[in-house]
Amino acid sequence: MNQSKRILVVGGGPSGLIASMELAKKGLAHTMISAKRFGLWNACENPLWQGMRTNLSRYTCMYSDMAWSGQRGGIGKEKEEEDRQREEKEQCPPCFPLQCDMHSYLDRYSKLVSGSSHNSSERSWTTYIEGTVKRLHQTQTGAYMVESVSADGTEATVAEYDCVVVASGIFGVPVTKVTAASETESASDHAETVPSPCVIHSADYHDAQRFANKNVVVVGSSFSAAEIAADVASVAKSVHAVFPRETLVFPRHIPLRMTQANTPFLPVDLVFYEIDPTKVQQRTEVRIKSATEVSGARKYMLSMVGRSNPWVNAHHASNSDPVYAAISDTFSPLVRAGYIKVVPGYLNRVETSTHGDHDIHHAVVTPTIAPGGEAEASHSGLSMNRIPCDNVILCTGYQPNVMFLSPEILQMLRFDGKDLLQPLILHRDVMHPELPGLYFVGMYRGPYFAVIELQAKAVVGYISGSVASPSRERMEEGIKQSIEIREQKPRPQFPHGDYVGLCLDWMRELGLAIPSSVLKPEDSTATPHHLPQVFTPLWLLWNSDPQQYAVLDHQLQTEIAACVKGRHVPRAVVEGLHGRWSFERVLTSFMESTMSGKAVGTITWSMTSPQNIHQLKYTE
Repeated sequence: MNQSKRILVVGGGPSGLIASMELAKKGLAHTMISAKRFGLWNACENPLWQGMRTNLSRYTCMYSDMAWSGQRGGIGKEKEEEDRQREEKEQCPPCFPLQCDMHSYLDRYSKLVSGSSHNSSERSWTTYIEGTVKRLHQTQTGAYMVESVSADGTEATVAEYDCVVVASGIFGVPVTKVTAASETESASDHAETVPSPCVIHSADYHDAQRFANKNVVVVGSSFSAAEIAADVASVAKSVHAVFPRETLVFPRHIPLRMTQANTPFLPVDLVFYEIDPTKVQQRTEVRIKSATEVSGARKYMLSMVGRSNPWVNAHHASNSDPVYAAISDTFSPLVRAGYIKVVPGYLNRVETSTHGDHDIHHAVVTPTIAPGGEAEASHSGLSMNRIPCDNVILCTGYQPNVMFLSPEILQMLRFDGKDLLQPLILHRDVMHPELPGLYFVGMYRGPYFAVIELQAKAVVGYISGSVASPSRERMEEGIKQSIEIREQKPRPQFPHGDYVGLCLDWMRELGLAIPSSVLKPEDSTATPHHLPQVFTPLWLLWNSDPQQYAVLDHQLQTEIAACVKGRHVPRAVVEGLHGRWSFERVLTSFMESTMSGKAVGTITWSMTSPQNIHQLKYTE
């Protein structure tokens, strides 16, 4: 191991923290430069909206080497009772953490990083500098010259490094241009910035009260679009959700087996990331799905959402189109209740006219047509939708924060800031054969924590020499695969749709074994005696600390067992009641003055207010 290497980590969000931790574990001193700690999860500096929750559970949103504060981990009936009492006192974070919970978790992890002493010496391996990297270029010797400025702008620094880990975030710069393309599509040439003062990006959305009694248009089909539309609907006069393509909106708890009676409802990630223990050792990533696989995935996911999908009567995509998904507990019920209107299309422009002392705004939307959510050009005769509005919220995504890289490096990486699916062309999203010593962690769109931890382990392994660097031939093949992902048509929602397969491939490359408790020949169907096996970041912990893995895995199995016993089913039943129902009632009278017979009619379960979607009014 070369201890003399000068190493820099750019970024202090989740990716930068795990890169720093892995460097510390190897005893590699390094510098971290970051303008804002914890990335989008920083609840103090430019926070996201109040009440924002993760769209995956805490069992997926965690590092393998640090449990959540208050996380249940006791074994035995006495410990389980203690855990239950702690949850009742709200000492345990919710299954889907709030932004403030994520901030606290990352803050604890940053303290763990800064106090790391994984070798014999009791020292911190990280030198933290609060500031911004302005430029990074490669010198003739192959080193990297980095120009940075302090947070207050008073001190500029130029330093040379042998290795740089870019962890500045895939969600770096808000996209404020509106196009016919979906959020992961390459932006078209006619994209234009919407300049109206009534328009904001979701990065500047903090709470709904600003939009009370307003007519609001929310643009996008991402997680943030569904959640913000639902949040605003609680106070707004009207909400139109402009979706550029068909998107299936799932609640946070979904059924495990659609064809099984009394199926449990589990956190959405524990359903999607279930594995077959008998096949897991042979499983590899499916990079690009075949038409048959895409059609099968669409059929399966449509069976999950059923008529709760707000697109059922609005738009029909082709069976060959990849499935797009968003997570929100309240969006679909609010659509069914009429508090949110879904508009298939993309925002073309915002028109403003003045009437007296007042400005009148209209969001002009170009409708989309099947298949594929492609936008019909306005000159084709397809009528444009003009939606009166007071405010427009753009949930149009983010570009990666990499513009500090020199033009030569950006050209080498084929950087395309308008391509939100695969903006950088890299071998396995971490390195390029022409740029030795320059690595990337977190330049990946999808379920995050396990992937960035595996990327960090690989990158630090390459730097330290504990993991053999891939050959040039292999990296060139990886570059070709990255280009294939970028050029897919139709475009998928995520560059690596097979999250579990991706993680298993990384584990094999790093020599990380699958936990022995997972490798059981038992049937994996969810009954009280056979709980499903699920991939989580805890699998990475088993290799370094099997005892702690057993404690935390027991906590996960306790959560799954509680779901199998009926947790979350009552909520699903209430949500399923929304809407109109036909009834047929047989009346048997025991009074001579009242006739027996049959009554038929309709009943309606309707939401009493958008503030409480589970309080229903019964009308017959």
